[in-house]
Amino acid sequence: MGAPSLGHWLRPGPLAAHLARVIAAGAAALASVVALAQSPSVSQRVSPPQAAPATELQPPGTRAGRPLRVAAAASLRGPLDQALADWREAGGGPSLVTYAGTPALVRQIEQGLPADLFVSADAAWMDYLQARGALRSGTRRDLLSNRLVLIAAKDSDSRLPEAARVAGAPIELGAPGDGPLRAALASWPGASRLAIAEVTSVPAGRYARDALEALGVWRSWSGRLAMTDNVRAALLLVARGETELGIVYASDAQAEARVRVIARLAASLHSPVRYPAAVLTSAVHPRAAEALGFLGSAAAMTRFTEAGFSPPPPSPPGGR
Repeated sequence: MGAPSLGHWLRPGPLAAHLARVIAAGAAALASVVALAQSPSVSQRVSPPQAAPATELQPPGTRAGRPLRVAAAASLRGPLDQALADWREAGGGPSLVTYAGTPALVRQIEQGLPADLFVSADAAWMDYLQARGALRSGTRRDLLSNRLVLIAAKDSDSRLPEAARVAGAPIELGAPGDGPLRAALASWPGASRLAIAEVTSVPAGRYARDALEALGVWRSWSGRLAMTDNVRAALLLVARGETELGIVYASDAQAEARVRVIARLAASLHSPVRYPAAVLTSAVHPRAAEALGFLGSAAAMTRFTEAGFSPPPPSPPGGR
């Protein structure tokens, strides 16, 4: 008897069914490999939990070189993007930024967030990472400073004393002449709410609580706070008219056309607002320290000061 023909093997039966399954599985595996080769890397597609989606600062279609990965406080969104775009134009290469509240970023760094640089809105959280060996030795520096301001929606009919509604420079709370506004804050109607970052862990919220306590009005507001996990979210509550007042950074208020500044909070009411930055020990980008130096340059400082930030305050006695 001769060998079976091809038609014999392809007649319906267990062997033919088995061959069909093998061919189908091979085709599916090949399709998966092709799709994976055409997709972005997992690190580019997946945003860490509790953080804003990463902002990739590079020309469309550019994939050459590893991006500089930056974890930055939410209040830096905008001017930091511009400064890193300047870094790219100067030959520094692409950047990928993850914005979130400082406490959320610290938690994610501890859990393995891929980042080369960290820019915090608070020295205490940077101290926390430094004590755990998460910062590359000798790279930490104070990058910026900021001010707290009291804001209301631009078109709101809020119950403010006349002094706060007069056009011109905002009142300085904590300085001579703040009496009418301070009295109004102490007796503000109970239905109103104050938007503020979370007061136990988020830097802007801690600074704001210290200022309200120093002004003697904390008890008037502590039971009607609208707390958020970052200061930009507090800004949005006021801009949308969901709260009557809010306390945010001066740079945040400048970035939002729907709010107006009622008062500045005197720097003496709270500890200095510092934005320390450092290269992380987990950094893999070969130019991370150079990029940090660029962010402290005069060119980058122009971006930040135009957005309402200030140069860093003097270092504390003894340095860090």
